[in-house]
Amino acid sequence: MVIDILNELARLIEQERDELLARWRVQVRKLPAARDLDTPTLNDHLPYLLAELSTALRFGSEETIAQALLDGSPPAHGLQRVKDAFDIEEVVAEYNILRGCIHDLADRHELSLQGKPFHVLNRVLDGAIGSAVQSFADQQALEVRHRREEYLAFVAHDLRTPLN
Repeated sequence: MVIDILNELARLIEQERDELLARWRVQVRKLPAARDLDTPTLNDHLPYLLAELSTALRFGSEETIAQALLDGSPPAHGLQRVKDAFDIEEVVAEYNILRGCIHDLADRHELSLQGKPFHVLNRVLDGAIGSAVQSFADQQALEVRHRREEYLAFVAHDLRTPLN
């Protein structure tokens, strides 16, 4: 029964991907950093994430699902969101909006996401959030380190100039 529900959810995600993305975009555009992004930039890696998610749900193993997403699009999505000037709360929010859209999709098709299917889906999305946030934070730390090094080089140059 659980595998049937997960397979059906995977089928729905594949079949209604464009509508799912459209509903997600409407809600994500309410986030300050997303308001002025064009559709391809806003979508970013989400179509790939949906494909990875549906494949992982069909495969069935919770451990394999988490690994598939860890190696997939969430880290790249987190890096892109740094470039798009999102803050970390907005990165988490867009994944939670996706979670809500997937639950709404299941409800519209009278697919019960209770018990194990509920936990599997949430574990997958929580893993994707963690992976995206980790790459986002790593990129921000790298940029801060780079700015600090530039500042220190500037100060060192200014200190050396009068001495010369």
